[in-house]
Amino acid sequence: MFKKALVVLLLGILAVFITKKDIIFKKTTKPVTTSTVSISPSPKSTRSVDKSVLVKESKSVFVPYWVLSGNDLLLDKYDRVFYFGVTATSRGLNTGEVGYRNLPLFVTQTEGRVTYLTLRLLDDDANVTILKNPLIQDAIIKQTLSLAKENGFTGLVLDLEMKPTLDDKLSSKINGFVHKFYTEARTQDIKLALAIYGDTFYRKRPFDVLLLSKNSDEILIMAYDFHKSRGEPGPNFPLSGHETYGYDFKQMITEFSQNAPKDHLSVIFGMFGYDWKVDESKRPLKPAKALSLEEIKKEFLTNCQWKNCLVNRDPTSGETEVDYVEEPYQLHIVWFEDEESVKAKSTYLKEQGIGSTAYWVYGYF
Repeated sequence: MFKKALVVLLLGILAVFITKKDIIFKKTTKPVTTSTVSISPSPKSTRSVDKSVLVKESKSVFVPYWVLSGNDLLLDKYDRVFYFGVTATSRGLNTGEVGYRNLPLFVTQTEGRVTYLTLRLLDDDANVTILKNPLIQDAIIKQTLSLAKENGFTGLVLDLEMKPTLDDKLSSKINGFVHKFYTEARTQDIKLALAIYGDTFYRKRPFDVLLLSKNSDEILIMAYDFHKSRGEPGPNFPLSGHETYGYDFKQMITEFSQNAPKDHLSVIFGMFGYDWKVDESKRPLKPAKALSLEEIKKEFLTNCQWKNCLVNRDPTSGETEVDYVEEPYQLHIVWFEDEESVKAKSTYLKEQGIGSTAYWVYGYF
């Protein structure tokens, strides 16, 4: 009994000793803590990347033979200058017309700049003759390339203009001519750009853009003249509004982009407008008069002196309409492209990944 009491006593003393030691240890020693550093992934941005800021921009301008004089050309804001140009007939380059004769003046005033020579093939009948005759084609190609090389041009613009047609043979002949031109240009290290109507798909012109883009260095889309001088009044080329106009700039870009790489495309803006005389139903009475943007600004925007002169920018097309009355009661309608409508279209182009633009034409704005 005594032994049991002694064991219980000793166990009690030991328990008190352990408890006190534990209390003392906790008071005098800071607990060791281990911290785990976790690296959380950066939160993904919910903001979409603005692709337009990544698009390389380039600006070009067409300089026509008729503006050349002794005055210096103001071209510092342009990356390239296109001379418009020389022309050809069924006998080869026309060395007697003014575009050819003014070429030396252009070359002198653009020394040190990147320049392209435009071959103007604007006569539909003459073009058909050229396309049917390989020997005439060979002569034109040889003469044009030689002229470009002699005068230090970086490239050529082939401005082959044809009426709408469903003739597949004509399209095939155009393809053959362009392929031959492109092959020869490459041997001489000269770039070949093709100027093609903006309404090519809409009006079924004989241009196989898919194939032509493979036989050229660049497609220049002429994004103007959608409403013709001999047609109904309307925007030069509406940004939107295909429901109203049957077609628009956005559709045009979609169709060209489906047939050519976007970095292969450049868009030409026409800095001008048309003035239509119309009846009470706003139907044209005669072909419209072409006006440069500079003329339009002076006559209608700075201080319009015409009767009932109304100026309104259309939010759908992006372009401006002017209505006025010529005494005694003749109604006129003017539509035109300007810097603001070009800005809206250029913004859209950048959003689509296209940054190369050009202006028709020096002296109009």
